Amino acid sequence: MKSFLRLTDYEFRKICMQPIVWVLLVLFGIYSVQVYYNANMQNTPEDYRLYEHIGGPLTEENYNILKKYAAVDTQQPMVSGNFQDGEIVPNEMVEVTEWGESYSKISLELALSRADSILKDEENRQYVMAQAQENMRKLEGDSDQQYDYRYNKMIYNQYANRGELMMMNAYGWTNYLEFSSVMRPVNLFDLTAFLLCIFALCTVFARDYENRIIPILHTSYQGRSVLYFSKVVAGILFSALSLAFLRILMIITLMTNCDMSYVTAPVQSLGFFQNCPYNMSILQMIFFQYGVKLLFIVFLFLITVLIGVLAKRSLISLVGSFVGLVGMTALALRSDAGFYFEIITNQMPAPPEGQNYASFGYENIMKIFNPAMVMRLNDYLEQYDYVNVLGFPVSRMALMISFMILLIAVLLIVTHWIYTRQDGGLPHRWERKKGSSNEQPSAHTV
Repeated sequence: MKSFLRLTDYEFRKICMQPIVWVLLVLFGIYSVQVYYNANMQNTPEDYRLYEHIGGPLTEENYNILKKYAAVDTQQPMVSGNFQDGEIVPNEMVEVTEWGESYSKISLELALSRADSILKDEENRQYVMAQAQENMRKLEGDSDQQYDYRYNKMIYNQYANRGELMMMNAYGWTNYLEFSSVMRPVNLFDLTAFLLCIFALCTVFARDYENRIIPILHTSYQGRSVLYFSKVVAGILFSALSLAFLRILMIITLMTNCDMSYVTAPVQSLGFFQNCPYNMSILQMIFFQYGVKLLFIVFLFLITVLIGVLAKRSLISLVGSFVGLVGMTALALRSDAGFYFEIITNQMPAPPEGQNYASFGYENIMKIFNPAMVMRLNDYLEQYDYVNVLGFPVSRMALMISFMILLIAVLLIVTHWIYTRQDGGLPHRWERKKGSSNEQPSAHTV
């Protein structure tokens, strides 16, 4: 075990010592900071003051105060403030006597709108639970409707176990989880992390072939399976740390201009996740998205490994992995590209409200069998998207993740088999076996 850890540490340091790693890490880090520091949705000092009073679970007292002062007409006495040049000046300022402070009417109206949304969501939750219970009563015992029964039972359990929604400044977590102020539909920050790992990891296996040391490595005691897995673990460790660094950098940057509190609030507290079928907190959602993106990076890494042990050239491994990433991304965006092109060229009207390209049959297939759909992970998380699998409701996201794990397992088996059985220039029978006391050929002592 100690020798494996030493090998892993050595391989990890080899990856980190590449100049391209630090160049790309700095460039992508600067890009992330620049975009998030200038995010469109930022909190003002007034937002912080307001949510000091109304932040947290919605209370009847706070709702009545918002309703009272957000509805004042222009005949109410207003309080003027001092504003600097270039600052957006609200049209009206309202004195909230209960809190002893003045707020712009637009801020109070937005807060009231959020409060109304929470009340409406709770009303909708009760309605859905009642409807699901009624459906279960009708379907119970009907052997031909088992899927419908299980689907309604799942809906009921998810809505019944949903946490209490919070009044909160959502701009910070919206910028981080939804990226609505930066790009749509693909997260460009995921692409930077993927590209960083492709450039850094394309040499992990191929460089040994280029340096012509494979014959020496393969004739050593730990030069096949142990070395293979130490390289793989080192690559995964580098992927995990680089992705974590870029994401932590985003959060730190957002903390300079957005409120990042209430990290334990239900993720449905964020408007774009109000229909999320998974009961998790914002913090759990952060770790979940991180884990799924890391799985995809591991998948990309193993593709570079496969190309590297077959082509035995770093450049071919890099180009092949890059082409694979571009191809999978193009497949993930194919329906989007056609949809937007036809609208831009006036070949088709925009879809009716509530409808989008996600209902296309091609899109549903890609949601299962294209690992690059992780770059559009929110397409799975913002709505109920389930399919009938042997009579049980299973989300397309779970199927996509399962398929990706299957691909990772296959790539591990295939690349390990190829790497450990390649002829390193010496007869395979010269390998020393553990516990063997027979004299070995002199070539083994290299």
